[in-house]
Amino acid sequence: WYQRRVRGIKIFSRAQRNAPNRLFLSESHFLCSLEDLFEVLYHQMDRVVEWNGSITYVEMVERFSRNLDLVYTVGVGGGGGLIKSREFLSLRYWIKERDMFYIVSRDISDPIKPVSKQYARGFNVHAATCSSLPLTAQ
Repeated sequence: WYQRRVRGIKIFSRAQRNAPNRLFLSESHFLCSLEDLFEVLYHQMDRVVEWNGSITYVEMVERFSRNLDLVYTVGVGGGGGLIKSREFLSLRYWIKERDMFYIVSRDISDPIKPVSKQYARGFNVHAATCSSLPLTAQ
């Protein structure tokens, strides 16, 4: 693992054998309860543009249940206009088991939100992404 620290956040990365992708892991400490952090990261996704400068738009397309929803996000472009803004349509699911929250997200295509001509449709390379938030006190 390669490790570096950016503004107090530990970032780990590792090249995967026989794959062009890199695996990333970040670690940080927050002065709030895990339930509050989870609420902001998952249930208040529509407010992410207030604190995440890389996201310009978020729309809750459909909430199927408290644990399953469909979210549309638009990320900023980059490189002085060389990299077009990306849009993502993500199916998200969460579950809490013992002392851990698990969040799984999968980018999908669906006619409910057709590809925009204004943005490039982004897809994560992996089948799904998974985040875990441990309920531990420091």
